[in-house]
Amino acid sequence: MDSDLLSWKNPAHTGMALACLNGFFFLVFWFEGNAAPTFCNACILAILLGGAAKFAMPSLVGSPPKTFTNESLGVVVQAMANQLNFAVSKLQNAILWKDTASSTWVLVTLSMMRRVASWISLSAVLFMVGNAIFVVPYILESKKDHIDKHVGPHIHKAKEFKDAILLKVPKYTDVVKDE
Repeated sequence: MDSDLLSWKNPAHTGMALACLNGFFFLVFWFEGNAAPTFCNACILAILLGGAAKFAMPSLVGSPPKTFTNESLGVVVQAMANQLNFAVSKLQNAILWKDTASSTWVLVTLSMMRRVASWISLSAVLFMVGNAIFVVPYILESKKDHIDKHVGPHIHKAKEFKDAILLKVPKYTDVVKDE
């Protein structure tokens, strides 16, 4: 994935996005809120209300959601809009019980996540993953020579080992002769 935002091509924009992300996480931490159970509860409520709305207003199920218009957006934003439309469509299908198996799976998963969230600090995990999304591409690009120098030989050895193992695996043609 080659993104101008994540590759720090414009440090002001990337820095501002990272600062906003960290600001959000620090606000959640400051107000002692654990966002994961609240998010799971809101999603469960939306799915249950969607199940009721499916029977009350059947026209909701047939109408695909459109959140962005493709004409007014650039190429990058258009790709983001397509991904968002796909995600919202899947979310609408789950919430409105268009696919019963999918809605049930999402409901069970959210319920399990809600129970496990008290054991694992999901906010801390999201904080680390969010920062890693911004930091890792920059580190990989800026320290590419250093990484290739130290990690490259190990990757080369691993590829040679894999190739040696694959050579020992018999082929179908070696085992079964043509009749």
